Amino acid sequence: MIIIFNLSGLLIGALGVFFGILVAGGLATAGSPLWLCPGLLGIAGVWWVYGCSKPDLKTGEMRPAPSIFFIPLRYWGLVVALLSLPMGLVELVAPPGANQAGGGAVANDPRKQQFDELEKGLSHNQTDDDELSALLTVMIAKVMPGEPVNVAIKSSDSSVLVLMKLKDLKKIKDENRKVLLNGIRELAESRRPDVKVFAGIRGKLLFGAVTTPGHPDQVGAVVDEEPLLAFFDPPPAPQTDSKPEISEPTPTEETKPQPESDSTKPAEGELSKPVDGEK
Repeated sequence: MIIIFNLSGLLIGALGVFFGILVAGGLATAGSPLWLCPGLLGIAGVWWVYGCSKPDLKTGEMRPAPSIFFIPLRYWGLVVALLSLPMGLVELVAPPGANQAGGGAVANDPRKQQFDELEKGLSHNQTDDDELSALLTVMIAKVMPGEPVNVAIKSSDSSVLVLMKLKDLKKIKDENRKVLLNGIRELAESRRPDVKVFAGIRGKLLFGAVTTPGHPDQVGAVVDEEPLLAFFDPPPAPQTDSKPEISEPTPTEETKPQPESDSTKPAEGELSKPVDGEK
């Protein structure tokens, strides 16, 4: 079997890819229009810096450079860097939000902007319901001792939106994620029995559990948070039971009573002729 890489080339190659994914994922989550290009540049940077040959400390001779397909990794980094330039141009000229998760329609949705603002509030536990936030923190402390948790809450007259961040969400099985969603729902309903609960649990970057009144308990490695946007829907216009007014028809020229003309009036001093049978 022909070995198409050396061990150092494989390890440094994987390290570069991992670093590039972190850069791209972080920028995409932050809503940056440029994320793929910086991710590729991150890969290229790691490969360029660590992909060159270095001298052996004992013999002083140059060791083989980390390589894949017999090509030193540094040159692969140069190729990736060149590819990132046209990719960056494509991202810059793309319509706003077209290169974000969910597509342009969702990214340009004003509800998405409100959701993103609340999601940013996870970093400082933004909430308008301190009591519910405290209850949720206690719940996580009981079921997952030592697990850091961030909570952001936004309430309306009839609904509540709860966002929770758990760094080790990927270690939680799907059935246990459903238990957490049910716990959030029960705590919210314990304070407001008729409230509609929208809840999402996020890991380091992506949501892995979402529940809404219309889409209960969606769990998985990656779950779309779009159903949560329904929390920001405007309330329906109130319906009235008033009956439509029926307007009376206005008289037209044909229906108006015509005044008696002078020709039909008997002349002054003139007696009307008697009708047959009238005496």
